[in-house]
Formats: sequence, C-alpha cells, structure tokens
Amino acid sequence: MAPLVRPLRRGGHRGLDEPGGRAHLPEMSAPIDETEFRRSLVADAPPADWPAHLRALWHDARGEWQAAHDLVNEGGSPAECRVHAYLHRREGDLANADYWYWRARVPADRGPLDVERDLLLRRFLAAGA
Repeated sequence: MAPLVRPLRRGGHRGLDEPGGRAHLPEMSAPIDETEFRRSLVADAPPADWPAHLRALWHDARGEWQAAHDLVNEGGSPAECRVHAYLHRREGDLANADYWYWRARVPADRGPLDVERDLLLRRFLAAGA
C-alpha cells in the first residue's frame, strides 16, 4: 500500500555543524495530491507536522468546523488567514470572513464553498502545503 504522505524537505538550510549553518529544519510530511489528502480523512487526526492551514482544511473536510477554526484562529500566515476567511464564510459570518480575506490580502470569495475549499487545497498542495 502506498504511503499517504511523502516527505517534504525544506531546502536551503545548513546544519549547525556546517560552515555558516543554522539549525536544520525538520522534515514536514505533506500529501502528494488530493487523492492522498482525501484518503487521510479516515485517520483519527491529520499528521501533526502538517501546517495549520492544511490541518484546518482536513478537519473542515470531515465537518469539524470548530477544530478547523481553532487551528487558524490566530491567523498568523497568509495561508492561515485565507483558510480562516473561508471557515467564517462557511459559518455564515460574512463580515468576519471579509475581515480575514482582507488580512490574507485576497478578494472575498463568493463562489460555492466546496469549490473554494478544493481550490485552496490544490493551491496549498501545489506549493508544497
């Protein structure tokens, strides 16, 4: 059986023992594609080393809005802000969603929610999560 995730190495960093090196960043797993992402939905939880915005989409795909929201509630990165906006739109709170779209520096989406979620997932996976 093929693994559900593949290692994703963050390049450009040298180990502390290398000249001019910094601490080595740990490997982060990320699903290869949407199929593997969807297969992972049968697990009890998403891999802990996935970024918060991807774990939030995982919970959202399972209908776990609160768990998804808790992961991106601080909205530190543009990706987290973007997923936060999507989640508030799914909740029906358009004013709050619009604020998070603004924080993510993207126009507010008003298309079908499932299309928006799938588009976000594809973009994140294409970018290495």
